[in-house]
Amino acid sequence: MFIAKVAAIAAAVSLSLAPSAATALPIDSTTVSQLQGSEQENGAVVFTSEASQLTVLPAEERAVPAADLALLAPSIGCSLGVPWVHPSGHVAGNINGTAKIQCTGNAAKLTLNYSLIRTSPNYKQWGAPAGLATNKAYVQTNRAVSCTEGPANFRGWAQGVIAPPPGYKLVTGATSSKYGDIKPIACGSASFAALSEESGEATTEIQFVREDLVNQ
Repeated sequence: MFIAKVAAIAAAVSLSLAPSAATALPIDSTTVSQLQGSEQENGAVVFTSEASQLTVLPAEERAVPAADLALLAPSIGCSLGVPWVHPSGHVAGNINGTAKIQCTGNAAKLTLNYSLIRTSPNYKQWGAPAGLATNKAYVQTNRAVSCTEGPANFRGWAQGVIAPPPGYKLVTGATSSKYGDIKPIACGSASFAALSEESGEATTEIQFVREDLVNQ
């Protein structure tokens, strides 16, 4: 029942706004900023950055006994990461983009969508298979295209949904770290072929706090 409810709430949140070809974005900038979420009528909170959109759903409405609550970790942190697009180090002749959600404890549900985007020349998007994890702390997805789609400028765009476990509440805004999310990619270029997936990862980070500690 709860999983069906989560899916219904997630579907009600607008998660289809990938950046358009006209979006003007800085290249090679490094910023860390605070994001204020937009609260929806269904109780979800949406955080939007230049590289992603993260929706946080309300926790399942069921009481957790005080004795059980006391055994839980005081907080759970989660991050939605969108690394630089890069020449694939696993499959020769491919350009690859990835996204991941990683938490310090199991979430009730994690959902992740990703688009690999060629910003110029000839704007185009390629969608990745949806990532879904229940009662897990990690989910990842990726999308690869042939090197013949370049040389060009590429970026990634991720849409994530997190449902926290019972007993936890989102009590703060999000922190967004951005490290130049548009990159020129040409397979065979030594400088970019050596670029790891983690280099330049743009992240959105949130924290859930155990409900009995929220007002302390």
